[in-house]
Amino acid sequence: CRSPAASGSFSAVARTCSCTVGPIPLVSAITVPGRYPGRPTSSSAYGPGASSTDECPLSSVAKRRASCYEERRSREWLKIKIRHTIECVVGGFTEPEGSRAHFGSLVLGLYDKQGRLIHVGQAGSGFNHKSLVEMWKTLKKLETKQNPFFGEVEALRRVTGWVKPELVAEIEYAEWTHGTGPGGAPKLRAPVFLGLRDDKTPKDCKLTQITEAPA
Repeated sequence: CRSPAASGSFSAVARTCSCTVGPIPLVSAITVPGRYPGRPTSSSAYGPGASSTDECPLSSVAKRRASCYEERRSREWLKIKIRHTIECVVGGFTEPEGSRAHFGSLVLGLYDKQGRLIHVGQAGSGFNHKSLVEMWKTLKKLETKQNPFFGEVEALRRVTGWVKPELVAEIEYAEWTHGTGPGGAPKLRAPVFLGLRDDKTPKDCKLTQITEAPA
């Protein structure tokens, strides 16, 4: 995952839940696992003891070394969101919205253990005018009438084209969420397109990355 490194007079305190700590001393709440029953904990912070279903979104907390905690917004304490990256297969594109040309977002997938391409979300952010045009030209060369995905594609906007599953995109995202349909696969939250990966093959993009990747 990615988070800005602490620098200067700031130091990273710990990775901590986005939930409030309340009256519990902040450093104690972060550094002493299991001391406060009922408080959410993170397996990435405390080891593999906690299950993934018990985790809440993580962030990094940084503070000036000489500062004291205050119950208000302050430049002395900073909360930094943690982002993750993953490689996904591009299987289609959605219709553009508003004044945007060509396409709205890339429809993304990962292969399951049976070799089936499963829809995991779509990424429309991360493009400028030049990269949008270049991607559109690439998509049109691979366009096909056959849907490469197995099962339902839960796209927020109408899918207007399918492409042969030959492109691998590097995607930055916040976390995984549950699919909305019955038996739906996990979905990427807040995905952003970073670029295409020529050094990766589509078959390298597997659903097992979700459970095997370190937090």
